[in-house]
Amino acid sequence: MMDVMKIAVYSKSNLKEHPKKVALINGLISLGYDVSELNSLTDVADFERLLVFGGDGTMLIAGISVQCPILGVNLGNVGFLTQFEADVSLEELTRAIESQNYVYKSLLQASINSESHVALNDIVVRTTSSKPISLSLKVNDQFVDKYHADGLIIATPAGSTAYSLSAGGPILSPNVDAIIINPICAHSLHSRPLIVSSDSNIEVSLEGEHSVLIADGREQIDLQNASIIHISKSQRKATFVCDTSNFYNKLLEKMNRWSVTD
Repeated sequence: MMDVMKIAVYSKSNLKEHPKKVALINGLISLGYDVSELNSLTDVADFERLLVFGGDGTMLIAGISVQCPILGVNLGNVGFLTQFEADVSLEELTRAIESQNYVYKSLLQASINSESHVALNDIVVRTTSSKPISLSLKVNDQFVDKYHADGLIIATPAGSTAYSLSAGGPILSPNVDAIIINPICAHSLHSRPLIVSSDSNIEVSLEGEHSVLIADGREQIDLQNASIIHISKSQRKATFVCDTSNFYNKLLEKMNRWSVTD
């Protein structure tokens, strides 16, 4: 007798009864899959796949929380991290669930005051007021620059299409193994985004009050004057079922959609 694949399902509470989600889950159950809907991601160790319904915010939470392969259906806005849109068929979804083709996305780890914070998209140090702050940057113990700016974004390739993009940063192809360092509204004409090796050890020294560290736009930590933040690639990675769509077609589609407002 073949083993039944155990699939965990996770979404925001306001999407629990979304008709597309309900239809796909019922379809998977009818095909014999063991499907369980979770209210949190604290324990998914016994599951072989995590099926996420929502947008990039929900995918970001999943990416840093679980070890099993993740598959996303976009019921949110942009959905760069999801593999499918809401019109995905049950056949397409089933084929992806059965796939053994995975992609591993880098995570960032920020350490401050003996605490660690993990992000899939970006680590941001920024002011909480209208006043800029001063930040000194070192990469592999070598001084790079001192920024008088609203903040600094440290982003992965996955995060290159998020906040860093809005701040004028470059878009990185998913297969580029690098980290973006992007100043936010720097008060200097020479301050530009940097791309460094993903193995780099990054140190940000802060001068100024009223600032925070934000991981993936979610976790916010108040910072003190003279705080020193160490950022590097985490030993962990997020595992996604491979997105078979063309990255550049997807990029064009998402960018066009993002630029249109109702």
